[in-house]
Amino acid sequence: MRASESDTWLAKMISPQSEDESEDDILYNDRKFSWSAGYPHWEIFGGGTRVVATDALTSSSLFSLTEAVAEIIKREKVTHAVLIQPVIDILMKEQIAIKLKKIVILGTVGFRSVLDCVGKICDELVNMYGMVEFGTIAAGSYRVNDVNTYKHKVLSVKPLPGVELKVTDDNGHLVPVGDRGLIQVRSQKRFTGYLNHASRWVDQLVRTGWLNSSDGGYITTDGFMVIEGRINGLMDVFGLKVYPFQVENAIKGMKAISNAVVIPIREKETKFCVPCAAVVYHPGSENTTQNIQEYIREEFAFTKENPIMASVYVPQVVVKFKTFPQTSNGKPDRHGIAAEVKRQIDPKKYECIE
Repeated sequence: MRASESDTWLAKMISPQSEDESEDDILYNDRKFSWSAGYPHWEIFGGGTRVVATDALTSSSLFSLTEAVAEIIKREKVTHAVLIQPVIDILMKEQIAIKLKKIVILGTVGFRSVLDCVGKICDELVNMYGMVEFGTIAAGSYRVNDVNTYKHKVLSVKPLPGVELKVTDDNGHLVPVGDRGLIQVRSQKRFTGYLNHASRWVDQLVRTGWLNSSDGGYITTDGFMVIEGRINGLMDVFGLKVYPFQVENAIKGMKAISNAVVIPIREKETKFCVPCAAVVYHPGSENTTQNIQEYIREEFAFTKENPIMASVYVPQVVVKFKTFPQTSNGKPDRHGIAAEVKRQIDPKKYECIE
């Protein structure tokens, strides 16, 4: 069995379909799974008999983790590595001397700034996109010649052989090239559904062959797919629907910011929801709330004559974190972040939305 991540924080079990999986395989699990795109990679590839909530690289901070990773890469003469973007960012900023043939990023959104590592700490960067239900379904490869010509804020991918991708609206209708929407997947690989878990997306899969990925993105004019992030957590700001990743991706474009999560908070006086940004700065870097707000206005090309739209996308509150709390798969724990935001915001003006 495999376990899938879920927007409800309750894992869904998926029957194995791959020919390379055997019923004779036994994996003893005495704690929560340690995730990597749904798979306990570290423990299985390491020959372990137990899958635990944390692995051998658990560290007190992202910086110490990066130092440990760099030491392992140099000591073991590693040529290929799977890394998360914040680790790559620190390797670059601290000018840690490593050189790899290839770096692979997966399980998280890859931002354009990560391409700075190509030609410096690696010869090639590969951005992989997948789902537990289908495995790896798309990828994009970047070498030195691609860095200067890449124009999108988020890295793009193309489907692997046997996989189709499309972008639709909420009703399943195709949206024009360049318009944001829901990413749907159809693959020659098929799974039979979730164990004891009904899902309208599985019903759709049975009827049409297409599965909703729960991710948002758009098709570029040159035929690539830009994956922008999860569509869950849709914010209703002044009656307009805003995806958190739209604001998060813009904030992450700032050189001083390592990571950002946007959550809705409610103004007590007006009862309206407004965006709040939780940010992690690069070591030795910091910025003001006003500078962040001005940057977002420029990114979305808001003018003084259009204050309502600016209020929809520009964070009204910015909360600084040293590091984000993480889920067991290494992604930002939005529930934990929201709890800390609740402690830091002015309780007379705002309240968190449960």
